[in-house]
Amino acid sequence: MKKFILVIISCIFFFSCVSKKEFQSKEQEIASLQKQLDSIHKNGLADSDSDSVIDKYDACPNLKGELTAKGCPDKDGDGVPDSEDECPDNPGSKEDNGCTYAKMESKLPNYVIYFQKLNPTKTVYLTPYFKKGISLKQLNLQLTDVLEKKLKIEAGNYKYFDVGNGNYAIITRKECITKDGKTINTEHCKPDKDCSWFQFSCVEEGYSRFYLFLITKKIIGENPAGFDEEEFKKIFETDALDSNWKAVPEVNKLLSNPENKFTDDYSVIVKLFEIKKEGQMGDATILEDPTYEFEKQIKNCFKPNTPN
Repeated sequence: MKKFILVIISCIFFFSCVSKKEFQSKEQEIASLQKQLDSIHKNGLADSDSDSVIDKYDACPNLKGELTAKGCPDKDGDGVPDSEDECPDNPGSKEDNGCTYAKMESKLPNYVIYFQKLNPTKTVYLTPYFKKGISLKQLNLQLTDVLEKKLKIEAGNYKYFDVGNGNYAIITRKECITKDGKTINTEHCKPDKDCSWFQFSCVEEGYSRFYLFLITKKIIGENPAGFDEEEFKKIFETDALDSNWKAVPEVNKLLSNPENKFTDDYSVIVKLFEIKKEGQMGDATILEDPTYEFEKQIKNCFKPNTPN
């Protein structure tokens, strides 16, 4: 009996010692791991969001992301972070902001961006001269009727282009004028047929003008940033314009549908660009103010269409 008790006491003592050793071993292991973690933080190797991109190189250290997007979220895996991706659900190239060409079609074309940058001589709102509820096709007929009969701009001397999102515009060919706004065509002021419609230097000297009519749900800024003519020459796309609205796909879709009405969401405005060139060798510039009563003249042209 005495021997049995001694054996039990010995076993209890043995296991107590083993447990203590194991505990000490675990403490040492934890201390070692803590040193490693401290070393990682000290040397900039921490990865707060556990996305395998260390914080030092992670553009989004608190958001789990992709290595190809510098540690930022990238749903479509195209290497363009979602925050910069204009098409986050469809892979595309970085040059196209994460979109493919097909997905980019809804973006504003370069020539629309150009007109956002180009400061007009004068802007006049024509919205009150069109009856609410008429189809956009009817509105367009009224507008072109004024262009041809009142402003004497023949068909073929104005063109349509798409502005995007259910909006469109009409631009007229540059014409030479007197200082009081009357149309002329002399040897000293004759637009060159071979030049782009909107190259200001394509008149020998004197005054000239062109109009931009905008039928839009969202007005394009009146006083955007300036631009230079060289920039314009690079981005302007003449093949995107056509004198037949049916030849411009988005405008055709817009005007052919009788359900597309002229509602309170729409505005009709005209922008006058009056240009002056001093002599054949002088610079052609867009004037800040018209030399004639443009607003009064243009409103008189549309007055017969004013609803009661």
